[in-house]
Amino acid sequence: MKRLLSLAALAGAGYLAYRFYQQQPGRPERRVPELPSDTLLSQRVQVSLQRTGVVASDNLQVRVLDGNVVLTGAVSASERDKILRAILAVPGIRGVRNQLEVQGAPRDPDLAAGIGA
Repeated sequence: MKRLLSLAALAGAGYLAYRFYQQQPGRPERRVPELPSDTLLSQRVQVSLQRTGVVASDNLQVRVLDGNVVLTGAVSASERDKILRAILAVPGIRGVRNQLEVQGAPRDPDLAAGIGA
């Protein structure tokens, strides 16, 4: 019986110490960071593109799905580089799916690498 009471007292003391530690002032709470919404990310991407001088046109479509940017359309190689840099600078972007067609570039990867005939 004494062992049972000692064990209960020890468990109670452990629980109180745990609760005290959890409620200490100044101790930062552990929270899962909220991810920005796709709408907010889309707005951030548009602002970033405007700051780099990339003007939205019919040739460039930018969508944000689950934090991932999907790029489609036809652009020049220099525009593509500016677009990618601008998007990668946006906080909260999880990834970029680049489906851009670069104008003036060969479509065959072997030709682009100088391997094909």
